[in-house]
Amino acid sequence: MSVEMEHISVSFAGVTVLKDVSLSVEDGIICGVLGANGSGKSTLIKVLTGIYHPDKGSDSEITIAGQKCSDIPDSNEAYRMGVRAVHQESPLIDDFTVAECIAAFKGYPKKNGRIDWKGIKEYAERLLLTYEISLETEQLVRELSAMQRNMLAIAIAIGQEEEQKQTKLLILDESEASIPENEAEFFLKRVKMLAAKGIPIIMISHRLKAVLKYCDTVVILNDGEMVFHGNVGDITEEIIVSQMLRRDGGAQKETDAKREHTLTGLWDLLKCKTQYQMGAEVLRVENLKYGNLNGCSFELYAGDILGIVGVADSGISELPWLLSGRWSRKDGEIYVGGSPLPRHMSTRKAIKNGLVLLPSDRPKSGGVMECSARENLFMPNEKKYWSRKKLSRRTLQMMQEIFDIQPRDSFEKKFGTFSGGNQQKAIMAKWMSLKPKVFVLDDPTYGVDPNSRQRLFALLKEAAAQGMGIIVFSTEPEQLADLCTRIVVIREGKAAGQIQKKDGILERETIARWSYL
Repeated sequence: MSVEMEHISVSFAGVTVLKDVSLSVEDGIICGVLGANGSGKSTLIKVLTGIYHPDKGSDSEITIAGQKCSDIPDSNEAYRMGVRAVHQESPLIDDFTVAECIAAFKGYPKKNGRIDWKGIKEYAERLLLTYEISLETEQLVRELSAMQRNMLAIAIAIGQEEEQKQTKLLILDESEASIPENEAEFFLKRVKMLAAKGIPIIMISHRLKAVLKYCDTVVILNDGEMVFHGNVGDITEEIIVSQMLRRDGGAQKETDAKREHTLTGLWDLLKCKTQYQMGAEVLRVENLKYGNLNGCSFELYAGDILGIVGVADSGISELPWLLSGRWSRKDGEIYVGGSPLPRHMSTRKAIKNGLVLLPSDRPKSGGVMECSARENLFMPNEKKYWSRKKLSRRTLQMMQEIFDIQPRDSFEKKFGTFSGGNQQKAIMAKWMSLKPKVFVLDDPTYGVDPNSRQRLFALLKEAAAQGMGIIVFSTEPEQLADLCTRIVVIREGKAAGQIQKKDGILERETIARWSYL
């Protein structure tokens, strides 16, 4: 075995998050690691990268390419042992060129006492050629697509042919989560090529179909315990989902049905003033111009869940930021509840007018990672909770139950320590607690496991049933088909048409065609 972990248990403040987990990955094998948010996936990876450590006194043993130890003391030792990791948010430097970014991580060669920029460029060109990445070395990193960023991160982590021998384990920690569905297959084929060179790979992913197609073995974690470890041919998508549930499927449904608290109850507790009128126009966009947008117009109605799709350069990526006031539009009008919003509008002004955004770049714009979860949840309306401990406690309890934020009673922990899916649920709780007229969500299930995804969808439908207007941008057509009441297609900077339900169903193939072609 190239990589083995035996009897790994990890606890924090008396709470066990990994319980006697053992797994093995042979050379050239891709092992998919699945589990609900908070199941222990990230903890497992952090043990292998030397960030977290098995409990003292346990029988833990880690073997990487014949190197045995009971604990990897730090990330430097993990790197020396040959562990390479590419995470969900690759730490690339946006303002650097591709060549400069490679040099920042691989080192700056010198010639005659000076940095050898020619040598850096030549190394970068060879590295890109090795991984068949079609990029210019002088291209800015901020201009790269999600797929290109992830391929560049892998190239930097592993290096050229002669350096690849030093890689004894490659970890992909949801690295494909931000890649649109139509590009993910290209990325995963490149990952398969790396495995064919004999590199063992551990891949954490929430894309079940991708795991079943590209992985050789599967590990499923549930509440810190390994509940399945076997060949991919021995399991189906349905079995995976049932194994990932915190409770069995029947218990999950029963718990949801008996959920004591509702969004309406939360809004009543917080005395939210917004009044919904089903079917009324809550948002109107007229002749919006900015970047690739060139006269975009559409409407949103109370109770509507509107999906918006379009190819990358259609102007669709600018829309969430313009609607929420993060960017100032060049021309056009935005009306919320019939009232025009100023062209140069702050986020605070947008929120005051009843329009909020759940952004796709969660670590940068979604929450403050160094603050506590409680501080993040109360941030938009913190004055309401000053010197009101009973209201604060009751609000947190209701948010915990309604949005299933895990682990329980951990609101004083740093927000950055929560799993991606629980961060997303908390961010959604923060904005939905305001009872906005319009809720804009940009790729809301990015990095979220299938079970949490269903919880989020159910809450959005519950909010729409009360009269909230909801706009969803997503790179996954299947999600839009399941969630939305209708779809607006953005083409060449304009709303070019709509996809309506046919016999009560939005056709996934039609959405995909307009999303990618």
